[in-house]
Amino acid sequence: MTDQTVDEERDEDNDDGAVAEEAAPSRGLVRALAVLAAVSLLGAVLMGIVAARLAGDLDKERNERQTATRTASQFADQFLTYDYEHLDRSKRAILRLSTGKFRTEYQQGFSALEQLFATAKSRSSVVVKDVFTGQIESGTVSVLVLSDEAVEGISGVRRRLDAWLQVDLVKAGSRWLVDGVTVLNLGQTSGLPGAQPASPTTEPQPNG
Repeated sequence: MTDQTVDEERDEDNDDGAVAEEAAPSRGLVRALAVLAAVSLLGAVLMGIVAARLAGDLDKERNERQTATRTASQFADQFLTYDYEHLDRSKRAILRLSTGKFRTEYQQGFSALEQLFATAKSRSSVVVKDVFTGQIESGTVSVLVLSDEAVEGISGVRRRLDAWLQVDLVKAGSRWLVDGVTVLNLGQTSGLPGAQPASPTTEPQPNG
């Protein structure tokens, strides 16, 4: 074998080594990129799951607040509307929306005022203007109801504008029920069975 042939073979060996050295880091880079892509994909999937769960929780809370708002609005309408000729009808509607605690309070107050309503031939109508629902905490929530009321009887018509009523609700199974009621306009007597007057310093604090 000539010296020239030996030199050529050495050059070929050197070239093969250089190619191998260049290929090794390239394969490592590919593997690193593949791992990074897999990690990124996993992270995106996990973030998607978390986002979906958070969205579900927000939707559930929003639905709960909407249901509580409807219940409070419906209750206020029934609670503030009555007709001395159909008091039992109003009573049944209110009791269906009440807890045992409030049922007892309402029935006690109703018994005391039933004769008064009949004597005065009282009829009341109400327009619910707005409802402000607070944050739900441990299955309870307070709702403020703003309304205009009109009471008519043998003494004429008495109107009350911007009347505030606080309705305290508790979750009972799949339903919201009324557990307490407070008339916040202390300077305007309502004469409503079951309602408790607020302290003079109480001011309505709407929570959107």
